[in-house]
Amino acid sequence: MSLHFSDTRGRVRASWSFWANERWHGTLVGLIPLELLIGITIVTLLIMALVHQLITEFTLQQQTNLIILAVGFALAIVTYTIAVFLTLRRAAAWEKDGLEAREHAALKALGVTTLIILLPLVVLVILPQRPAP
Repeated sequence: MSLHFSDTRGRVRASWSFWANERWHGTLVGLIPLELLIGITIVTLLIMALVHQLITEFTLQQQTNLIILAVGFALAIVTYTIAVFLTLRRAAAWEKDGLEAREHAALKALGVTTLIILLPLVVLVILPQRPAP
């Protein structure tokens, strides 16, 4: 959805776009990998809860949940990698087109996504698992 006005020489004088704020658009695109990870995590947990309700034998329940968790983890890794790759390609295209504000916002959002994903690992390293003697 865009509207362009041009003068008699064909140059664009004024422009209006649905994504008027370029930074907001870049931020939303940069957060797509995080949104996909959250969605995959929720679906995996819901499937595990469903299996818990449907299967009564404990051993089979544990094995099934382990398989579901492994498949969900693998799917999350593949999806995150592809989403980051496509977001970086999009940011590179925006840089070539001269949309630096959109590109910078997308890259900052990718950085925040990476920090959110790495935060549990940082907490694991910083906080000891056993109390000090």
